Amino acid sequence: MTPPPAEAPQQRKVRWYQLDKPVDNLATAVEHEVMVQREAIPLILVPGIMGSRLRQAATGQVVWDPPDGTWSTLGAAWDWGTSGAVERHRRLIGPDFNPGFLTVDSHSADKLKKLGVPQDRAEQARARGWGEVHWSSYGGLLNFLHSAELGPLRDVFAFPVYAVGYNWTDSNRAGGQRVKTRIDEIIAENNNDRTFCEKVIMITHSMGGLATRSACILHGASPKVLGVLHGVQPATGAPAAYKRMKAGFEGASALVLGWNGKEVTAVLANAPGGLELLPTRQYVNGSGERAWLTIKSSSGEAIRRMPEGDPYSEIYLERQQFFRLVDPAQINPEATGAPTERDPWQRYTQLLNTAKSFHETLKLQRHDKTYTYHGAGLRYRAWDRVEWVAARDRWFFSRPDMAEDRALASGALIAKDSNSGGKEEFEIEGGSRTFEAVLQDPTGEGDGTVPVPSGEALSALGGAVKEVLPVEGIDHQMAYDNATVQQFTVRAISLLAKEWFSSRPRG
Repeated sequence: MTPPPAEAPQQRKVRWYQLDKPVDNLATAVEHEVMVQREAIPLILVPGIMGSRLRQAATGQVVWDPPDGTWSTLGAAWDWGTSGAVERHRRLIGPDFNPGFLTVDSHSADKLKKLGVPQDRAEQARARGWGEVHWSSYGGLLNFLHSAELGPLRDVFAFPVYAVGYNWTDSNRAGGQRVKTRIDEIIAENNNDRTFCEKVIMITHSMGGLATRSACILHGASPKVLGVLHGVQPATGAPAAYKRMKAGFEGASALVLGWNGKEVTAVLANAPGGLELLPTRQYVNGSGERAWLTIKSSSGEAIRRMPEGDPYSEIYLERQQFFRLVDPAQINPEATGAPTERDPWQRYTQLLNTAKSFHETLKLQRHDKTYTYHGAGLRYRAWDRVEWVAARDRWFFSRPDMAEDRALASGALIAKDSNSGGKEEFEIEGGSRTFEAVLQDPTGEGDGTVPVPSGEALSALGGAVKEVLPVEGIDHQMAYDNATVQQFTVRAISLLAKEWFSSRPRG
């Protein structure tokens, strides 16, 4: 007689923190198989502006794919370097800003393998969003996090690494919604047979900090976030955003991001996400002053300082004076002036109000377990303030009663011509001659983009920031390549995980 088949062992899942408790309700005379579940705490990277790869939603055309590697860099430099304001506007904005015009694109697993992701991890990396971000900026960080030395914590915790891109042309309010949605999806994905998951740790770079704070504060993600590490975040904006819309980006990045103000304005004046990087009402310069825009005479005397209170009305919505952020003629380089066409200035005003609303809703609110670091020192000088200086040899007046300092302070200087490269020609209202004003190089401490006052601003209210680390001599874009920053990153993750470990009920 054939014996009955043996019963398969009954499986029972036990979470790691339940191991020192009796396993109840087990049937007798039955073999049991106890499976110990580790707890997943996903590490989620949110990149900075222009760090997410984008495609046009309707056509599928990839329109923002920052270069990765030498040949890619050369190709992108040729492509973008030969694209003027019209082409940039057409690719990234379309006829008029529409939040649904662009969506996040992802590299294939094969592309990730070519970029150096091991073959056995490429498909998993693609599924976890690694292909959504600029690899040359963030690939090293993703690999570092994947293999980070976290010691015994890995016995009970799994730390899967994800990246979440977002449409950086849109408001960070919308970017925060995508981040929040992905947090929910990632937690659900990590509740499976092998692991359980309740919370994530967010790791942000630059504008990604604004999107992540938006997710936590404006979209209710905070209860699902164990803690946040913000890197080089312009928490109160950065005067560099003003400078770049007036005179273009600096160095080799200008090839892709824009040589001059016309090219940058054609995109960022139509993108609420870009406008949200401008100094907010809460911004202070390196001297602790609210005014960050200074007009100086040719002798170097400060004649006028702004804003006195409201940067939106005093600077960003100024249409005529030489310090204006935007030349109305440069907002939409494709505009024809047809009666049926939307007025570019009106549209810009609407988008600026979107940015202002985001600024004044979020303010300095943040997750209650926040770590933050920022660039310090003068190796990479940043604009903590912007200065325009009149060039002595270009002053010609047909109004002898109008002295140079009085003219600069009067508001009687009307824009005449802009080469969008840091020099501006203007005429005095009622006069017939011109003068030239020159934008000055940065002098403040920072990382080349974010000045110290904005980088450390989240600590201004006290209480919520667990640790603030100034790091000497880091470059904004490649901040996470710095050894001190990497050590701080591991430290923040470890402290958050240990605190969570200690909070678990046992015994």
